[in-house]
Amino acid sequence: MPPYRLHAAPMALQDGYTIDLIRWIDPYDPEAPYALVNHLGLSRISLKTTNLDADLVTLAAAGVEFFSAPVTIDRPVANSRLVCFKDPDGTLIELVELGDAVPGAPNSGGTHIIGSLQTSVNCSDFERSRDFYEMIGFETQAEGEYVGSPELAAAVGLDSYHVREATMTPDKGSSLRLTKWEDPHDSRAPYAHLNHLGIPRIAIQTTHLEADVQRLKDQGVVFYSEAITPQPPLGIVTYACFEDPDGTVIELVRCNFFLACPF
Repeated sequence: MPPYRLHAAPMALQDGYTIDLIRWIDPYDPEAPYALVNHLGLSRISLKTTNLDADLVTLAAAGVEFFSAPVTIDRPVANSRLVCFKDPDGTLIELVELGDAVPGAPNSGGTHIIGSLQTSVNCSDFERSRDFYEMIGFETQAEGEYVGSPELAAAVGLDSYHVREATMTPDKGSSLRLTKWEDPHDSRAPYAHLNHLGIPRIAIQTTHLEADVQRLKDQGVVFYSEAITPQPPLGIVTYACFEDPDGTVIELVRCNFFLACPF
């Protein structure tokens, strides 16, 4: 990016999953986020709730429109249910109630959303991207090919649903769902710059930033720049950015003051 100005607010859910909410002031890109969930890159946020029915009522009362009625799915737990909707800018949000969820008290916003289900990354070459994320440090827990029902396709805003997926986990934190869309397929590249509306990057925490940067460089990863520590009040983190094989931006972050770090 060129020199920039922005207004930001890290916002955390109960499990520590953090959305870095950013309004880019300069440069500003007004282009809408991805319209569909099958676009390469980070097309959606995937959240989990313990009481989907109650949340449907709460969100509908706030003006949220859902793609369809809830649909039952068998992943990651049997008898789970899913709905999709958009935030005010059009960013896609997938809300899932796991089949074994135990209803709890509402959060400060009045919903029962407790955290992230998965970070979802769409790729063009499944094996290449799986190997890349394993190199970073994610471990593949399961993978397979899945053809969804017409009801599931409609629930995510598509006419068909055929994917190849892998569930990958780090040592700690949210798992990653790596998806190759077979049908419908969209080969357009991810956002070119971080100031695009939507979800332009993943932030991954490390405790040994310099060592990880060097290890990844030795594996052929090209970083935008050397790691930097911003001026206060953002000096609580040091970070460096690079891209996955499709151009999805990954921000590798070290928290300099653990208790104050939002990631």
